[in-house]
Amino acid sequence: MRTKPKNKTCKVCSKMFTPWNSLVVVCSPNCAIKLYKEKKKAKTAKMIKDSGKIEAKLTRKADRLLQQKYTQGLCESCQERMAICCHHYIYKSQSKFLRYSPSNLVPICAECHTRHHKSGDSQIMSRVIARRGIEWEQELQRQRRTPQKFTIEYLEEQISKLEK
Repeated sequence: MRTKPKNKTCKVCSKMFTPWNSLVVVCSPNCAIKLYKEKKKAKTAKMIKDSGKIEAKLTRKADRLLQQKYTQGLCESCQERMAICCHHYIYKSQSKFLRYSPSNLVPICAECHTRHHKSGDSQIMSRVIARRGIEWEQELQRQRRTPQKFTIEYLEEQISKLEK
């Protein structure tokens, strides 16, 4: 003889109902559709988060804010033209720790930046080291190997610092 299932609370609308079998968690087909859509939305959000899209979006935002905040004044290399971007002395690919460090940024004009990256003109960074000092360069080299994991929380913290 079958026993009557106990009353349950619907996972969607929180109404009490008598399920027709013990595996039922919703009171109606409409609630079943809503539950399915909620689960699908949560699964999609998890997949997006796992794929790194959120981190990539936050990284782009932080990079843009960094350039806006620290690109100012004359080019530190030639001292002739206005700086249009900040060059990372230690490349972003070589140190995540120094990516958002103001001490690693060198305001530089387009011409010097292009010459440095395209032709490898060593005089450009030599002039910057001469102005800032060898101690500055040595400190950056020391900090270079500091590990830093890019998490959503870390990126949000960097963005809030840059927005101040």
